[in-house]
Amino acid sequence: MVLYFAAAWAGARIPVNADHRPVSSGIPVYLQTNGVHIDLVLPVSADCACGPGRAPVIALIEREFDAAVPREQWSWIAIGWGSAEFMLNVPTWDELTARVALRAVTGLEGSVLRLSRVREPAPADDTRRLLLSADEYRRLRDYIRRDAGAVPEERASRLAGPEDRFYRASSRYNLFNTCNEWVGKGLAEAGVRTPLWTPFDRPLLERTANAD
Repeated sequence: MVLYFAAAWAGARIPVNADHRPVSSGIPVYLQTNGVHIDLVLPVSADCACGPGRAPVIALIEREFDAAVPREQWSWIAIGWGSAEFMLNVPTWDELTARVALRAVTGLEGSVLRLSRVREPAPADDTRRLLLSADEYRRLRDYIRRDAGAVPEERASRLAGPEDRFYRASSRYNLFNTCNEWVGKGLAEAGVRTPLWTPFDRPLLERTANAD
């Protein structure tokens, strides 16, 4: 554990895409943490040349979140990734057992993407706003969609509310590839300056380059 935390401390201080320069105007996206886990919050409609479909992941969803809210009225989607066991079956830390944790960190349960219809986040200590160029946004979109596969498979969850959808993901959650590291990898692939290794939320939130 000492070596793990030491490696996380060191990885947070080594930048990827160190020569990245934030754009002065572009497409806003957000990093938002609940204190442990970071979600990407992306606009449903982005004014950029992102190829077919306006949103980075809207094509994953085959039905509306809420029949009373037409799809064209969606504005923001929060995207989280993590252990299937955690995200589908463990609503609170009180229900986390040693068996569930062990299966999660060893990658035995697979992983899922959670998509939630949300409002645009307000500035806060738990939120980081980024501006991405059209090309950076497109690469981030492709990273997310690639993990869902060519034919997205929706997963049932006892935790899902009317604003949530869960989809099977191809990448594996483990002790070294955490939910926050998944977000960091996506931003790195998009070309944004991020820490080399980010298993925890705060280093990613505080050390990812932004334009504000």
